[in-house]
Amino acid sequence: MTLDLRPLTPKDVMTMLHLLKNTSLFHQIAVPMFIVALLGMSAIFYSGYNLKTSIDDTKKFYDVSNYHFNKLNDIDKNFSSFQTLGLKHLVSESSLKMNDLSIKLDNEKQTFVNNIELLYQSFIAGNKNEASRAKTHLLKELTGEYFTAVSAALTESEEFEKEVAFEIWTKVEKKYVSGIDNTIQALIKEEFKHLTSGQDSIILAVNNNLMLTISLGMSGALLLFVIAFYVARRFSHRLMNLLIWSEKFSDDTASTMLNDNSDDEVGRLTRAINLMSKKITKSYEQLESAKELAEDANRTKSEFLANMSHELRTPMHAMLSFSAMGERKFDSTTPEKLKRYFSNINMSGQRLLILLNDLLDLSKLEASCMEYNIDEHDFGMIIDIAVTEFEELVKKNKLNLKIEYPANDIKGHFDAEKILQVVRNLLSNAIRYTPEGKDIIISYEQAEFAHEENITAAVSALTFSISDNGIGIPENETESVFDKFVQSSKTRTESGGTGLGLAICKEIIEGHHGTIKAENNSEGGAVFSFVIPKERTEHQALEIF
Repeated sequence: MTLDLRPLTPKDVMTMLHLLKNTSLFHQIAVPMFIVALLGMSAIFYSGYNLKTSIDDTKKFYDVSNYHFNKLNDIDKNFSSFQTLGLKHLVSESSLKMNDLSIKLDNEKQTFVNNIELLYQSFIAGNKNEASRAKTHLLKELTGEYFTAVSAALTESEEFEKEVAFEIWTKVEKKYVSGIDNTIQALIKEEFKHLTSGQDSIILAVNNNLMLTISLGMSGALLLFVIAFYVARRFSHRLMNLLIWSEKFSDDTASTMLNDNSDDEVGRLTRAINLMSKKITKSYEQLESAKELAEDANRTKSEFLANMSHELRTPMHAMLSFSAMGERKFDSTTPEKLKRYFSNINMSGQRLLILLNDLLDLSKLEASCMEYNIDEHDFGMIIDIAVTEFEELVKKNKLNLKIEYPANDIKGHFDAEKILQVVRNLLSNAIRYTPEGKDIIISYEQAEFAHEENITAAVSALTFSISDNGIGIPENETESVFDKFVQSSKTRTESGGTGLGLAICKEIIEGHHGTIKAENNSEGGAVFSFVIPKERTEHQALEIF
């Protein structure tokens, strides 16, 4: 494993900032604060280290200066003691005492020289040029010659040549003592000057450390302010966008989603709000659709109740009227009239029975309780039975009923009664809504269709189609006319009809696994057609249309 010790580039910094931007709010706030705090602590440690270094240097400086002062004082004391002992030696008349004084003089002399040497070594370490030259002058030029001359005077004194000794001593003192004293004072002055300059350096260093600490503190505070302002402005801007969008959304004026791709809490909240708004919008659309369906269902229910009340009231009123009339005129009316009364009552009863059967069939179909008697039947015969039943009504309405027969007889497996009911209903509607003199065309045949579950195998099917030249069906209602209790908007206002016939037809055809549809005739009117499998099948309804 190797460490990459290359310096950071602006690209590296931008990458780290981008990574920081995509972290959580805590990291986006805490990491810059931690960095600033770390920089502040580093600055404090650096300033403290510099201050400690200055204090250590100051202590060392004062220790050296104190050492110098002590050595200079010792030198001064040694020199004064040497002078005192020398004078005692000069005035002494005892050989033993003079010998003792000579020994002490030598010791003081050696101590004096040693102190100067130690002071010299300290000066050399401190690189004090002026003090070094002064020491050299004291040690070699002044002190050396002084001690030599004094030694001569002391030698004369030991030989009891007192006058000569005093003369020599006096000359030595006059010649050298002032120079030695001046040199020592110069050394003291130089050391004091050094001490003063050191004090100024210490004060300057302390001030520099103080200014550094203040500058770093102000820089850290400014950096913290900039970071806090940036973070506050950034999050305030994003939260303001959320607020403005929410106000627009509450007023149903929001047309766009929020755009925030950050991975922090605000970004995740924004994406959650977008998802929630999509679900709310979808739910609102579903509610609107459900509302429309409910309104349509309510309208359909109202229309159904109105039609049903009309369908029930009309035959019931006719039955009651003709039965009451027959009861009143039973003794006075002719048999022909009574027969007509009973005939009208029977027709009204049949009409009521048809309506009740439709309701019963619909309830069975919805409950999946309708039973189908599937067997082989002649499809053309079913068509002929229905046409025969409506033959008088076709003539009465002066319509032209045409049947397009296939080349051969067609047989198939189906419930004859249920398929006849479908054909009756479709033919009845065609007769009802076709004007006088117009055509109604019926066609049926056997066809081959490819089943969607096995496109290679053809399925034999029975097809039926009836077209008229009536009022037609609106294009947007060709599927809804097969819904329960629904009538075409073109026939809705006319009397009669409950909207159950086509719904029952659809249920029956789908019960045979077939398909039924409605479309408009290109020549005017409507075309209803259905397809059912010819053989028994358990497959799903044929997707022919």
